[in-house]
Amino acid sequence: MIDNQLYRYFFISALVTIFTLGCMWGAVNLLLIGLGESFHSIDYSWVLAHGHAMIFGFVGLFIMGFSFQAMPRFAGVTLRNPRLAFSTLPLLITGILLQALAHVMAPQPPYLPLGVLAGLLQLIAVIIFVWVMVYTLRGAPTKGYYNDFVYAALGWFLVAAVANPIIFSLFEAAVTPEEFLFNVSSFNIPYRDIQTLGIAVVMILGVSLHILPHAYGFRTPSRRWRRFLLWGVNGAVLFGIISFTAGMTTGVHWWHAANGISYI
Repeated sequence: MIDNQLYRYFFISALVTIFTLGCMWGAVNLLLIGLGESFHSIDYSWVLAHGHAMIFGFVGLFIMGFSFQAMPRFAGVTLRNPRLAFSTLPLLITGILLQALAHVMAPQPPYLPLGVLAGLLQLIAVIIFVWVMVYTLRGAPTKGYYNDFVYAALGWFLVAAVANPIIFSLFEAAVTPEEFLFNVSSFNIPYRDIQTLGIAVVMILGVSLHILPHAYGFRTPSRRWRRFLLWGVNGAVLFGIISFTAGMTTGVHWWHAANGISYI
């Protein structure tokens, strides 16, 4: 029963998140910015909390719910250990709420240990999610050509979860405004690329390769095109992260010029 209904709890939680910490909080932030006629009318920590809730809370929960429901059916197997899979929901929700609270509290203690604890809870949830999905897909009688995209997206999800408490500490524990601006300008864009391009886009590509040809009668892309998509997109994301971060941290502007290759 829990296997068949699992996705509903994740989808409902994702919708609740986007209508509260997502849309509502974003609207409040914009209202305060408008009333104050300045982007400094709100604490940037509010923006960070809002953005994290949108990515991990809305996108993350939606991807997890969809994966638990659809991926096993694509592969012709049943979800392995659905109760363990369900345990990721309270872990992720608790972590997101605690991290939002830690962002709002900063720099008042105990914001830092609270934020790190929140990150660890979310990391545990993602590790369980990745393990359940890999264990499930490896039990399939045949390997789907979309599997490599799913595995890549899972890998990016794991990287984002590992980086999350580190990013929290870099942004919220900065001592001076100069240190804060340097950390945000150097690491925020690569971190968001991991979340939006690495997790969401790669997962969408993999699912689209499976669904769209059957649903709309499209021609199935050749193996060569699928490999190009897999290595091209993931390679571009990885190179973009490395080149942008290197350019910001070393001051060597050639890295920024090379970063354009990832967009092409």
